[in-house]
Amino acid sequence: MKILIVPSFYPTRERPTLGVFVRDQAELLGRAGHDVTVNSLESRSIRQLGPRTIAASHFQSETKVFPTHTENIRRGWNPLSQYPLGAAVWMMLAGRMAAREARSRAAGLVISHNAILAAAAVNRCRKLRELPHIITEHSSSILSGALPPWQSALASSAYVRASGIIAVSRALATRVSQIAPSQHRIHVIPNPIATDFFRRDPGHPPSRTTFGIIANLVPIKRIDIAIKAVAILARKGLQFEFHIGGSGPEEPRLRQLVSELGVGKWISFKGKLDRPQVRSALQRIGTLCITSEHETFGMIAAEAMSMGCFVISSNCGGPTDFVGKGNGLVLPSCHPESVASAMESRIHGHEGHDPEASRSHIESLCSEKSVATALSGVFQEILMNRTA
Repeated sequence: MKILIVPSFYPTRERPTLGVFVRDQAELLGRAGHDVTVNSLESRSIRQLGPRTIAASHFQSETKVFPTHTENIRRGWNPLSQYPLGAAVWMMLAGRMAAREARSRAAGLVISHNAILAAAAVNRCRKLRELPHIITEHSSSILSGALPPWQSALASSAYVRASGIIAVSRALATRVSQIAPSQHRIHVIPNPIATDFFRRDPGHPPSRTTFGIIANLVPIKRIDIAIKAVAILARKGLQFEFHIGGSGPEEPRLRQLVSELGVGKWISFKGKLDRPQVRSALQRIGTLCITSEHETFGMIAAEAMSMGCFVISSNCGGPTDFVGKGNGLVLPSCHPESVASAMESRIHGHEGHDPEASRSHIESLCSEKSVATALSGVFQEILMNRTA
């Protein structure tokens, strides 16, 4: 089947992990025998505007051919897509780009990633509306409900018009159904995890005294809670390590907090990590902590479990689908005291944990084979409904 993927965001030179799950899906569909093309309309922040960046990104187009799929990239600058006028410009350009691809390659199925803005762009193009269209929803703003009225209207219209809807977690599926009750069943299919890549090296069992967070350092991740939890345990004189991997605007504030609490001995910042470096970091970490307000899925939690790590997570959405029952803890309320208590239980070995069972659990849910099989089932159901 010829599949056209239209993402709202996609990996870029500057942010190689942005929307990497979309590329993962394209690769696994290609390996499953589909003819896959991704059309990505990049939009960089105008804060990055300068002579060197203009030379690298001035609305040029590029096509990359991989063994599993083809990527059509159009580079540009942020047209203020968080506002109605800028969003309209983005959707117009993305829709035209996708329509040209659909005509030239005779696509049989369109998959958009996120109702805002990709699915809305598809729905505004008459040529694309003639094709079966599946929305795969990942958006944290959908999960949190933090949508201005115009975005809520876009999402609602997109869900109603779609041929099918996939959400990457049960919590997200619930929110989608509240925004736009649909005649379609909302399928819950997780993001694919490269379980063959995220495999712990033999002879390196997870340590009970090594903890970490790997995330973009942004306010929604609430990494300050974890730092305050470390301070609680440090005052008890416990011996452990806590690594923070990632970069972002919160880093100066978090470093200042570490200094103010006097926990520099326990906490280390590892900086921005690419995918191989994430694997190396998880190799050192025995327990991954997630203190986020919202997670639509929780890629890093699944990758950590694939590496045999224990996971301590806030009740933030996506991770609740697969964390618990011996492979981790979901905290009903996430605050420094609750995180510290869970970490202390882990240090003392009070939490039973079977690393191989954690890995097997993730393989059954999120391996590329499992996700490809689930996606193929949805494709068949949607195509059958259109021909019935």
